[in-house]
Amino acid sequence: MLKRYLNSLGSTDLWTGEADPAIPADTAFDNATASVRIMETPDGTGFKLRVEGIETSVAGETFGSHLHVGPCAARGDDVPDPTKGHYKHDPNGPANPENEVWFDVVPSGTGVANGNTFVSFRPVDDDGLMSIVIHAKPTDANGKAGTKEVCLPVVVTSWVPDVEPPPVTETP
Repeated sequence: MLKRYLNSLGSTDLWTGEADPAIPADTAFDNATASVRIMETPDGTGFKLRVEGIETSVAGETFGSHLHVGPCAARGDDVPDPTKGHYKHDPNGPANPENEVWFDVVPSGTGVANGNTFVSFRPVDDDGLMSIVIHAKPTDANGKAGTKEVCLPVVVTSWVPDVEPPPVTETP
């Protein structure tokens, strides 16, 4: 099932079980919509995630969420896992909240969950196609959080290295 959401970077899709075979069908997020705001500061990058329409049966449960490299897309012969795992600021560094983007969300009794995090770096990806994945369990000390529940596409072309921004056109 696909849902629309608007983030601070433009409109994109929320992928659930039917869109990505890596995500089980019939999750608590099947009817959810989400928005993400990404704010860059001189000290790092802040993320604000809001998910609405979560089944209330999971109220109070904690779901680990992480920035992943790669888009939300169906698996294929040439793409075994489209999200390609967690984004790591230092690719050879550890899986921890200082080197990755982690935030857990806890749905309320009204089916709303908010997650915020701040990292001291600016995530940079070769093609700018990233995603935020919400997992089935809380994040453990090694960055593991269970199966994928839902995937939120994040396209950040301004974070793509060596890419010129589009020209600004002035209107008369």
